[in-house]
Amino acid sequence: MVLLLCEDARLEVGNKITLLGMYAGDDISVWSEEDEKNIGALTFVILIKGKSGKFRAVFEIRKPDKSSFIRHEFGDIEKPAAGAAVPILKFSPFFVEQYGEYLVILSLDGREYIRAFTIRKGEGAAPR
Repeated sequence: MVLLLCEDARLEVGNKITLLGMYAGDDISVWSEEDEKNIGALTFVILIKGKSGKFRAVFEIRKPDKSSFIRHEFGDIEKPAAGAAVPILKFSPFFVEQYGEYLVILSLDGREYIRAFTIRKGEGAAPR
């Protein structure tokens, strides 16, 4: 499983993906007031490669304190023999309840694939 984080994504003809505002790496800095901690939009693009078939998929995000934050049941995802299955989830806005490391867990037929990303408070002036 490959996880890409960006502001927006669109699946195109031919299984191509257009990404807008892709975060380089797994760190996201938030430059907003303490009482308005949020990211305008956060999109999770998941590339599922490997074995073909139909898989029961569940997407979950856990906060830095390891409690469940978001859970989404996709139902069945069809993975073709060639290429990748590409589920895309967009949250707009994405509310940041805690700074720190978040876990993204994709469960395919009960087997978990885990990736992490970090949200931290931006320091100094926001980049332009």
